[in-house]
Amino acid sequence: TQSTWGKVESLVSKMSVIDRECIKVISESCGIPNLSDEVALAIAPDAEYRVREIIQEALKFMRHSKRERMTSDDVSNALRLLNISPLFGYSSPNPAQFACAMGTQDLWFPVDKDLDLKEIIAAPLPKCPIETSFSVHWLAIDGVQPNIPQNPLPDSGDASAGPKKRKADDIESEEKPSKDTTTTTVGGAEFKPLVKHVLSKELQLYFDNITNAIKTTIDGAEGQERLKQAALRSLASDPGLSQLLPYFCQFIAQEVTNNTRHLPLLMNLMKMVRALLISPHLHIEPYLHHLIPSVLTCMVGKRLCISGTDNHWALRDLSAKLTAFLCKRFGSAYPDIQPRITKTLLAAFLDKNKPITTHYGAVQGLAALGPAVVQYLLLPNLTTYMLLLEPERSNPNPIKRLEADKCYGALLMAVGSYLRWFQTTSQTIPRKSLQTVSIHPDLQPLHPAQLYSALHDIFGDHLLPYTENLYADQAPSMLIL
Repeated sequence: TQSTWGKVESLVSKMSVIDRECIKVISESCGIPNLSDEVALAIAPDAEYRVREIIQEALKFMRHSKRERMTSDDVSNALRLLNISPLFGYSSPNPAQFACAMGTQDLWFPVDKDLDLKEIIAAPLPKCPIETSFSVHWLAIDGVQPNIPQNPLPDSGDASAGPKKRKADDIESEEKPSKDTTTTTVGGAEFKPLVKHVLSKELQLYFDNITNAIKTTIDGAEGQERLKQAALRSLASDPGLSQLLPYFCQFIAQEVTNNTRHLPLLMNLMKMVRALLISPHLHIEPYLHHLIPSVLTCMVGKRLCISGTDNHWALRDLSAKLTAFLCKRFGSAYPDIQPRITKTLLAAFLDKNKPITTHYGAVQGLAALGPAVVQYLLLPNLTTYMLLLEPERSNPNPIKRLEADKCYGALLMAVGSYLRWFQTTSQTIPRKSLQTVSIHPDLQPLHPAQLYSALHDIFGDHLLPYTENLYADQAPSMLIL
């Protein structure tokens, strides 16, 4: 057995890197003296296996970190991966240095640099770290990028450039004007825009497709109609169109100005305005000054079609609804928007030199703004206007007669809707507290029952469908008429 044990010992010593003397030294450092040779020889292969396993895992961390030198962090990560407590005190960017103990050949220890406490105390204190802070700035305002140091330059597109570099570039750009900058000459003075608005190729292609679909007005083309409907749905629902909003508003204003008699195009433009207004993703308030004149033009324009028999009435009706929607949505933020629109419509309605078509649009616009506008602006001028309208209803020209009948129908619908609203309101308000209404600026205000009688004298039996069960308890004979 002694010879066999000697053969095993020689075989293990040849195959193993860690010998029994190393195991004995480690055991003495851990407080286990007098470790037998048999135990040390049995522990050495297992210890070597564990060390190789740790080194292999550490090599994997080194390779994944794209490094060629193993660090103590790789060994610590390998120990954590193998569910072994990592060693502390060896984490350093540089590899650990070991020195051999004097008088020995196989005892190594880490080299610790001796530090002088006086030098440490006399050394200057390090700079305090900068406190964490936050700053805000505008990336874009209504789709336009402000020219500030935090934002990249429009032409470079490099968001990683530092503020100092951008500041120097701004100074150079001021000294050397860019060739791409568009200038505007007003009264001999040349103005240059502060910020150049750059659109991506995708947005430019989207804008071209949308405008081409709106401009296409071929009747009976199903493909073009589907394309137009898809464009309107996209404007009403797609996010990310804020940069294109000023261009769309400018496109609408220019097309309405240049095509005041192109009825199909004007109808498409008003549908485009409606799509932009109902979109929940667009901030359209800064561009109302572009849209409102276009909508009012399509409502009270003198002539919006080539032939007088075309259905321009639908365009005026749609424009009136858009005007009411604008006042309802933005009236609280801009209190003067509805008074200014109302003043414009009332002036168009009372102008005798305006054509009947303009009067029709003004009546539709005033009626769409609500019963209060009808009560205080339309009814007091009703008698005077009917004196102007009645001769036109018997005009031998069929187109003039059609226009007068349409205006008469608009007035009838406005007054009838007001009476229906008044009937609903009177059911919750005591009769004594009801306000009196006048239908002529020079006449005395009338009680509600007298108002119905005066309106019946103007419109006759045409008013009956709007006055069911109205004042039945006070004047049933009026309904018999």
